[in-house]
Amino acid sequence: MSAREFLNTATIIMAVMAIGALLETVVPMVIAKPWQNGRRGANLGFTAISLLSNWLLASLAAVAAVNWRPAGLMAQLHWPFWAEVAIAVLVIDFSVGYLSHRTMHMWPPMWRFHQIHHNDPFVDVTTTYRTHPVETVWRFLFGIVPIWLLGLPAQAVVIQRLLQATNGILEHANVRLWPAVDRVLSQFFVTPNIHKIHHSRAIHETNSNYANLTTIYDRLLGTYTPAERAASVTYGLHDADAERLGSLPGLLALPFQRARRRELKSRAIASTTLGAVVVFALATTMLVTAQPKGTRTTITGEVVDLWCYLEGGDRGPAKKDCATSCAKAGNPIGILDSSGTLFVAAGLQDHQPAQALLVDKMSTRVTVTGTLVTKPGVRMIYIETVK
Repeated sequence: MSAREFLNTATIIMAVMAIGALLETVVPMVIAKPWQNGRRGANLGFTAISLLSNWLLASLAAVAAVNWRPAGLMAQLHWPFWAEVAIAVLVIDFSVGYLSHRTMHMWPPMWRFHQIHHNDPFVDVTTTYRTHPVETVWRFLFGIVPIWLLGLPAQAVVIQRLLQATNGILEHANVRLWPAVDRVLSQFFVTPNIHKIHHSRAIHETNSNYANLTTIYDRLLGTYTPAERAASVTYGLHDADAERLGSLPGLLALPFQRARRRELKSRAIASTTLGAVVVFALATTMLVTAQPKGTRTTITGEVVDLWCYLEGGDRGPAKKDCATSCAKAGNPIGILDSSGTLFVAAGLQDHQPAQALLVDKMSTRVTVTGTLVTKPGVRMIYIETVK
């Protein structure tokens, strides 16, 4: 795509957004304060990034097409142009509008990026391109594959993209569509009311009404939800970070930071479960007294985070930071000796966890002295001294 073509496309999109914004002032669905917390500034920033990203991706696709010259099925059929346009509209709306969209809801790694679109606390024309660049690439891949395989003509693809962009803006617009009109149009088309349901905080509504142009695919695949309560939908996500909702840099970084926080949280939950299992195993096999009954011994080995080690074999200096973070989060700690024997570590006084003794020694070799208690399947060392 040349720079001139990009500017023409951007001009058309901005003109449609302006028309949508005008309609929002004339026939608004919801009276609200959409400028709060800088969300529109962030949304317009995402719009600029999305337009530039699509231009770059389209240019790369054009260069690849010139070099590889994919023929595709349509090039051999010689169908009328109107038929090619109809096929392009239906196929791309399924692959990009429905399939790529639904996979982002179903697959957690991509939901981290798509959530940026859904955590907008209000929905209007500026929400349309509130999409992370990674999502833009994802949708592009779902579009380029059928275009190349079928050999859809460029003119038909351009028409489809313009329809997709136009309806994408209108379906996000905060405009009131009369119920009788919506019932008729939504038999085939995605209307603003239909798409407002998709932006609901209720998970069963969020995971419905995926398509961009036509409701056919949602109806056929069981993901269609009628639009009766569109005007009363509460937008956004329950776990959205209010401080980030109007920050473009914060929203761009959110998927990566969320992934790390969720990893630590899931490990902490799993470690709590693992710790409960260990405690239960000991409680049911031995009488817990003020001082453990066992054999006094000395053990030399590496201090490991039990959950990371048992789950993936993680150990060694390269895992020190991760192991330390997990131990501070409450994960149980063990000592792995040179023979591969794993000992659950605990403090001696009141059976306290080993964090206070070993948290600063994760992934390093230590020599501990204490009382060893052995029961079927469990070896536990109550530590007195650490070197």
